[in-house]
Amino acid sequence: MQKISSRRALVAQGALALSLAVTATLASDGFVTAAAAQPAVRSAALQTDVAGSGVQLTEAPRDHQLFPRDLATNNAAVTIAGSVTQAGATSMRLDIARDGASLSSSSVPVSGAGSTFTFAPRIPASLNSYSFSLYSVSGSTATLQSTWNDIVAGDVFIVSGQSNAAARQHFPSNPGNPSDTSNSSSADRSPWVRTFGSSTSDPASATQDDTWQVAEGDSYQVSGAIGQYGLRLGRQEVNTYGIPIAILQGGHEGRPVSFFQRNDANPADAGTNYGRLLGRARRAGVQSQVRGIFWYQGESDNNNVASQTSGFKSLLADWKTDFTGVEHVYAHQIRNGCLDATGAPQNSYEEREAQRQYAALPGVTVLSTTGISGQGPDNCHYYYVGGYRDLADRDFLSMARDYYGGSAAASTAPDAQKAWFSKADHTEITIALRNGADALVAGCGPATNFVINGSPVSVVSMAVRAGYIHLRLTGPATGATGVSYVGHDGAGPWITNSNGIGLLAFYNLPFSTDQAGAFPAPLANCPAPVPAPVMARTVGGDFNGDGKQDIAGIDANSNLKLYTGDGAGAVGGGSDMLGSTGLWRGFKAITAADFNGDGKQDIAGIDANYNLKLYTGDGAGHVGGGSDMLGSTGLWKNFTVITAGDFNRDGKQDIVGIDANYNLKLYVGDGTGAVGGGSDMLGSTGLWKNFKAITSADFNGDGKQDIAGIDANYNLKLYTGDGAGHVGGGSDMLGSTGLWKGFRSLLAADFNGDGKQDIAGIDANNNMKLYVGTGGGAVGGGTDMLGSTGLWAGF
Repeated sequence: MQKISSRRALVAQGALALSLAVTATLASDGFVTAAAAQPAVRSAALQTDVAGSGVQLTEAPRDHQLFPRDLATNNAAVTIAGSVTQAGATSMRLDIARDGASLSSSSVPVSGAGSTFTFAPRIPASLNSYSFSLYSVSGSTATLQSTWNDIVAGDVFIVSGQSNAAARQHFPSNPGNPSDTSNSSSADRSPWVRTFGSSTSDPASATQDDTWQVAEGDSYQVSGAIGQYGLRLGRQEVNTYGIPIAILQGGHEGRPVSFFQRNDANPADAGTNYGRLLGRARRAGVQSQVRGIFWYQGESDNNNVASQTSGFKSLLADWKTDFTGVEHVYAHQIRNGCLDATGAPQNSYEEREAQRQYAALPGVTVLSTTGISGQGPDNCHYYYVGGYRDLADRDFLSMARDYYGGSAAASTAPDAQKAWFSKADHTEITIALRNGADALVAGCGPATNFVINGSPVSVVSMAVRAGYIHLRLTGPATGATGVSYVGHDGAGPWITNSNGIGLLAFYNLPFSTDQAGAFPAPLANCPAPVPAPVMARTVGGDFNGDGKQDIAGIDANSNLKLYTGDGAGAVGGGSDMLGSTGLWRGFKAITAADFNGDGKQDIAGIDANYNLKLYTGDGAGHVGGGSDMLGSTGLWKNFTVITAGDFNRDGKQDIVGIDANYNLKLYVGDGTGAVGGGSDMLGSTGLWKNFKAITSADFNGDGKQDIAGIDANYNLKLYTGDGAGHVGGGSDMLGSTGLWKGFRSLLAADFNGDGKQDIAGIDANNNMKLYVGTGGGAVGGGTDMLGSTGLWAGF
């Protein structure tokens, strides 16, 4: 080795640059090593002593630490400083290894106890792991004082918001990815994707966790967890640009924007989410080097536009104050589906419009969540493959463009700029996008996701071309104030750019001055949307003749599915009862009984033409036919719900429903598959106006058919039958606590085989719950009949 001297120099050779102070040694591989007086970047991870007894450290790295790189030089200083505590030491030596192989050694002279020393080697931002070993040297004896392993240089980002930012593993498996039954992001773990501490909400734990480690994606609020979305985002950066990355996760599930605000009197207050995240960044030594923030939040603001917008703008100002290195903030626009504060699925049209407008704020990019079809059965969170993974891949295009010189082409979500009527009779609309260069990809389906505000017309066909969307309407849009694209929950189809980034939702975009224009060749003649049923279309009965009660229901694809019962209160399966052609599209209600007296369970339903149709059962889990039960006059148009049973005790199955005047009507069966009549069962006072669902069975064990229903206060009420076609009463079956608020269906049967009639229903989380009957007119319990995965969301 050749010895060189310098009071101060900065030498860069090969992949490693070092700041020189007193002496430096030029190794045979050309790398310069030296001691340094002032580091370019100082770690906040201070230590007061080490394993060795000869030194006291004032600054040192931690195992697995990532040091933010200097963007001008693509390297970072790793500072190791302290003082000698024992007499006899003549120098301090720092050995550096790269990927386990010795790289360099440097020394600084000291003069015994009280002497100070500083090393500041600079390491490049590359996919290499560095270790540092500190020795005290006395004569020819070198004593190891401390070692720090797996140190890297790279970039730092934050991911925060509520549950879709935290992005834990929400579902145990993904039916859309059969080859992976775990729905895990573990395959995307990388030694070069790091994090510091934990996003735990416990202040004590949050402030005590000062560990750097390789990040993982499936867990929530534990040390090392950054969520599936954050993990994939980091992995994409590592794979594409070869730069290690640290992601600090600050997400907390189910919280409004107010939860994430700063305590201005004490920004690092560990009792706040903001303070815990800021404190972690400080202790990690990266507070001023965080380059960007990815934000996904708003579902829990429940369409409170004022709260959402003021809260986000306040956060934006605070981030710019506390995280001074932030160059861009990426705000996701939420989408349909998550439950609101009342337990009902929300749309939040106005809130999403407000979020779309965040793009006008300096440094903010709005990211789209449409175009992602891997939404789980709760219609709120996502699977990994097709969900969080795909969302991260699309968002990475913006990240690559803004930080790493990636292509700008199709890297931004399509966004409506203005709209106008392009035909004089106001039957055609043109929507211009902000980026006119991006090609659009669309099918027929998204036409149903447009709403003409202020007018009853709908979209009958659609066409797209680069920078424009064209809509043809069912008629003149008289009274229209604007046009909206509201999207939908669940899977596609979508309108996207060529990279699959979905069109941002917009609401009541006002019309500018009419501009005549030709309508391009339409994609397709799109059918008018069929309104979604207010209540789920499910029913109980023994459809396969095994003596156990099953559940049948119309799923999201408009097919009739059978879930067979086990006789102990659970169901399974999901087979088709009448093919998979979507025949049941437009049915608004169904019920089940043996209507034709052949001993097999049939299904009756109100179809899209408002006629009551009979589909006879074969006793093996299938139905067929489709005959009218009471003519084809559309008589059932305004009925909201129906149920079946022998209400007049003539041995024949009848149908009962709530009509347009909110009265409970009885249509008596003739035993051959037809019904007639239409008499009142409890007067004509409109008592049933706000009932959400009804079902029927002999709940009190007196041999007469009763009616149970969810009333306006979300309580389950029992109306007992008299055996002559009437009901009365109205007692509570499970208290008066409003427990049934989010339920979308009721169905009655003896699901557990104890001889008493139970009630099952789809709750606010889209799970099928069983409430077992007492035989005396009450129910209790609330167990899952088919897991708690939200499978029934599309029913």
